[in-house]
Amino acid sequence: MTVLNPRFPTTRQGWLAALLLLAAVAPLAALPEGPEADPDDSPDTGFTASGEIRQLESAELTLRPWQPRLPARLAVKTSARTRFLRQNKGRRADLAVGELVLVVEEPPNKSEKDQRRQAAEMRKQSKTKGTPRRAARARAVVRCWKADNADVNPQNRQIARALLEGARPFFRGEGRGGVRPPGEESRLVLGAVTNLEPFTIRSAKRVVEYSVTNDTLVLNHAPITLASIKRGENVLVQSADAPPAGEAVQAAVVAVTPRPRLKLEQQRRLILRDRRAADADGK
Repeated sequence: MTVLNPRFPTTRQGWLAALLLLAAVAPLAALPEGPEADPDDSPDTGFTASGEIRQLESAELTLRPWQPRLPARLAVKTSARTRFLRQNKGRRADLAVGELVLVVEEPPNKSEKDQRRQAAEMRKQSKTKGTPRRAARARAVVRCWKADNADVNPQNRQIARALLEGARPFFRGEGRGGVRPPGEESRLVLGAVTNLEPFTIRSAKRVVEYSVTNDTLVLNHAPITLASIKRGENVLVQSADAPPAGEAVQAAVVAVTPRPRLKLEQQRRLILRDRRAADADGK
């Protein structure tokens, strides 16, 4: 006897309604800010999807998304304003002044927390004005593109966070000779690089000096063209807004990234989604 899961619709109309509803949901959960988030960090409001390119025609892509909540086929439109990037692992020597970067900070230890507390008290007592400064350790640095004065803004911050999501396969974990992926304790800071020794960035609210070592994960994003992207490659797509149900995503960024590692439950849900889509096409 077949047991139906009560969470899933059981009629054709129910399936279609569910697919239309789920198509408008952003697939990737936002990374948490942590308790020390800057007050000017706005919440993510864009749309991010990752998938394998199944069709590539002119300025439009068709993806098979890895997010089970999305439809089995996702249309993506590009324009002259779309950024095309290819993600790869870099080195400390790749870091350069004038770039827009997203830094994944290591959580402060007890000594660092005490130092920050003392520095904050000293600033408060002296009533010093100017841009606040602090020091931290960098677990990873996501290199985005050459920065200008308008680049440290909420829209580009969300793009940088999307690129970080696409780079999760590079976070191999300490047990495999790499670094741990960002978690709830991770603070993410977007800024323009102003100095290399020490590695210093200026964010929207403060200047931060980072300790960067050869163990720090550096993620590069080389500019490419649409013509260099091939069918079968995995891409991450970011848009300012989620598309209306049944319509194409208007991409702000298309980045070639590694295929994500999927858990068994995700794979099972993808299989079910694709079967439902095939059944709907057949009817």
